This record gives sequence, C-alpha cells and structure tokens, in this order.
Amino acid sequence: MADSNIATDLMVTADYVPGVVSPRSILSGLASQQSTGELCDVTLEVEGKQIHAHRGVLAAASPGYVAKILIQSLAAGHEGRQR
Repeated sequence: MADSNIATDLMVTADYVPGVVSPRSILSGLASQQSTGELCDVTLEVEGKQIHAHRGVLAAASPGYVAKILIQSLAAGHEGRQR
C-alpha cells in the first residue's frame, strides 16, 4: 500500500478546502500578476516581445537552465531584463 498524505491529497484534488489555498487558485493568481506585470521581478525578451515574469517561478519550472541564466545575469549586474 502506497503512503498517502491526506493534506497533500486534498491540496491536489480539492477546489476549495477551508484554510487551504488550492494550487489552481495559486496558478490563477500568478497568471493574473504576470499578465499585468504586478509583482514581476524580471522581464524576458523573446523575439522582440517582452514577457513579465517571476524569477522564482521561472527557476522552479526549469531549475537548471533558468537558474543558471539568472545567476549569471545577476553576477554581471544586469538585473531585471533577460534576453
């Protein structure tokens, strides 16, 4: 029998649990912030288009690649904009 964590199972499957913020709600909030640039701390430039983003989300999505680029950029003093 596989180990199960009830709290984790609820967070993954439930739309609403009192006192627990659902992953869907978190993603919705991040998408809203990204679309307006609210609380975004980096701007990516891809094929001439600027995309506002959160460094933490980028690093979590692609830890090896994105974290390396951000660390190199910060070390070089190019805060805020990535190409």
